[in-house]
Order: sequence, then structure tokens, then C-alpha cells
Amino acid sequence: MSDFYGRRVSVLEEDGKAAETLDFDFQPSGLGWLPDGSLLVVAMQERKLFRREAGELSEYAALAEFFPGFANDLIVSDSGFAYVGNFGLDLENPMPTVPTCMVVVAPDGGTRIVADDLYFPNGCAFSSDGRELIVAETLAGRHTAFTIEPDGSLSHRRVWAQPAPAPVDPLNAFADLQYAPDGVCMDAGGCLWVADALNQRVVLVAEGGAILDELKMPDGFQAFACGLGGTDGTTLLIATAPDFDPNLRSAVTESVLLATTVETPAA
Repeated sequence: MSDFYGRRVSVLEEDGKAAETLDFDFQPSGLGWLPDGSLLVVAMQERKLFRREAGELSEYAALAEFFPGFANDLIVSDSGFAYVGNFGLDLENPMPTVPTCMVVVAPDGGTRIVADDLYFPNGCAFSSDGRELIVAETLAGRHTAFTIEPDGSLSHRRVWAQPAPAPVDPLNAFADLQYAPDGVCMDAGGCLWVADALNQRVVLVAEGGAILDELKMPDGFQAFACGLGGTDGTTLLIATAPDFDPNLRSAVTESVLLATTVETPAA
């Protein structure tokens, strides 16, 4: 679990206790594992990807030339292609929001853009058969799917789900968003659990956009990420916080990790 403003990644046991804590000099975000088991960590503000192997940290890829905003979420395929999105804006220094891109870092280190004209590409998941990458576009209120080609490229773009009407102006950051998908995870039924960041809930979304289940967050908390885990894959973990204001969240430790049991296990 990444703690943005605590600048650490924690490995948690099922009872919530930290088994290991990794401290960093940067603000960590997306996490993923390469086929050899080494950990990839996104450095948000530096717009870099780092690799931790045998306890040593090294720079894996530089992303600043591709990203106008903070680097953010990450997902890694079984063949070692790492897909990284970015905000398209800087939360700490307000700037105009722009359509932005996703990049892939290949196993040989080559980095290139694989999708553009995205509105805040955020949480990602692979389809149950591993053939598609599904990207949450937070500011567009939708999930967009791509076919994954053997060389890691993305093709055949399509809307996977748009559970609510699209915002009138997706470049007016966080305004008029009836649905704001952030972190996601795929279950074995081919549906996505989605942290609806601005609406104090986590929802289960089917392809096409039907909302099959809704979990409301405690009063005063928003959901920003979710994942399925536990012994049998039916523990839904939800990262929550009162807001995403970097100044407020950096000053206090009020964020909470919640857990509940769901019927369908992880994909």
C-alpha cells in the first residue's frame, strides 16, 4: 500500500499490521511487480519509475518528457510491460488541465506513448483473459478499454463503461462529475470494483456501465483506491481519506484503510 504523503510503502498482514515498511525520498503512488519479483514504484512529482530489487533502489524509467502532470497509477503485465498514467494537472500548483497520455515501459527499458487524449488516466486493470487493458479516465467519468498487442502497444480503443452522464467539460477539473473513477480492481466475474473518488463510495461496475453494488464510505471520507486480496481473494481493501488536499493530508494522519468481504474473488 502506498502512503503518498507519508512517503512510504507498507506491506500489511491480514490483521492490518505492517509486516514491512519501505521509506522513500519521494512521494510514491502506483505499485507493480516485474516477472522476476522486483517491485516498481512510481515517484509522482519527479515523474519517474523506480525499481527495488534485493533491497536496492534504482531508477527504472524517466517519464517527465511525456507527462504534463504528476505520474500516478501503474500496472504491469505478466510479460513485464509497465503501463503508467498521469494526472494531466498538478494538484499542488494549479495549472490548466490538459488531455494527456499513458506510456509503457518495455522490459528492455524502452519508453513510449501508447495512448493519448485521455482525461486523467488513473486506475487500471487487465481483463479476465489478459487481452485488454481497462483504464479509468477520472475526469471523463468512464472506463476505456484497449487491446494489448504482443509488443505492449494498445489498439482498438473503446468505451468499456460510462455509468453516469459524461461531464460537460472534462477539462474543468473535478467539476460536474457524477462519477469519478480512481483506483480499480477486477473480480473473477469480469466486473470492476471502483473507488468513486468524489462521491464517497466504492461501486461494482459491469462492462456496459451497470452498477451492481455500492458501498458507502463513513461520513467525511472519500475512497481513492481499492484492491481484492486476502487468503481467498474476497477481501476488498479500500484506501480512504477525508480529501486529497496535499497540504492537509501531509500535516495529519487521518486516512484509513478499510476492509470488507465480497462474494466474488479477485480475477
